[in-house]
Amino acid sequence: ANRMHDAEIILRPLIADCVTKGELVLARSAATDLFIILRDSRPKEALELAEKIKNCTIKLDLGPWTQIQDEGRKLQALNKLGKYPDTLNSVMNLRFQMKALPEHSEQDELVEIWNAKEVILSTGLEAAINFGKTNQILELTNDLLEIRRARGARVLELARGAFSNYSALIRLKRY
Repeated sequence: ANRMHDAEIILRPLIADCVTKGELVLARSAATDLFIILRDSRPKEALELAEKIKNCTIKLDLGPWTQIQDEGRKLQALNKLGKYPDTLNSVMNLRFQMKALPEHSEQDELVEIWNAKEVILSTGLEAAINFGKTNQILELTNDLLEIRRARGARVLELARGAFSNYSALIRLKRY
């Protein structure tokens, strides 16, 4: 915990300095690191920071996949605040948006497309599990497995992902 505090002390002035100098890519990167530090222990602050990261992405005119991953950060913070219905609703809408986007963006992206998809779907899966939404657990798990297969994930990672379905399958009595 102490190292996280030390990192926060370093990151906050770094972010402010980068913004002042107009180095928004670096500011965004440092803010993303700070978000990860804050997400579990101080999700309200993480949520505020996620909005600042989104604004930075817009100023940089980054592509839709980077914007979607930014939205994923916001949804991760909402999950930590226990806002599972809101998160799940947003993720289910974003699924359709992601399916409509091209696999290769013509704008600059700061994320891997597969990672943006996995962030959104994993966040939705966490919300579905905590909200007890069995059908969405199945849908999101299947989407995640499809993306992981497409990117060549290892068998162990695929098996772990498939395991997420078991509680939902048992609830639905699909043995």
